[in-house]
Amino acid sequence: MGTAQPIHPLFIEAQKSSREEFLAKHTDPLFVVDPHVAEEDIEQAFQTQAVGRGDPTGTRVAWIRKAHGSSALDFMITIGRARSNDIELDAPDVSKFHAFLVPTAEGWELGDAGSRFGTLVDDRELKGEDARAPLTPGSRVAVGSVSMTFHVPETFHDYLMGKD
Repeated sequence: MGTAQPIHPLFIEAQKSSREEFLAKHTDPLFVVDPHVAEEDIEQAFQTQAVGRGDPTGTRVAWIRKAHGSSALDFMITIGRARSNDIELDAPDVSKFHAFLVPTAEGWELGDAGSRFGTLVDDRELKGEDARAPLTPGSRVAVGSVSMTFHVPETFHDYLMGKD
């Protein structure tokens, strides 16, 4: 449902279209999800190609929007391992319902849903049910061991064009 998609097609699209065309088509904020290697696989992992902008080797995009038919929690965007989440992250240390995003007058806030392995925003751990942190373009987020960066469409386009 809310599975992250490869970044490479968006990189190609940004290169081929004007900034205005790209921004008209992509209006939702998003996370750029870093390539994820489980801790138990790190010793065995061997990568021959660097992961970077537009690289098809693992960087993904998770749009911040309700997934069609995802959950009954219409007032928030849910993040977790279960397929019913708006943003699905497939990692063993991501809880079934791990975190959530709520819109505010200023943008978005991220909160932890009582997860076992925690949620961080810009290296600040979110503790307690009422703990939330505002997201600004470039905010670094960790959901369990999955790392990602928050973007609005304008900063995402800049990122794809190498202007960040």
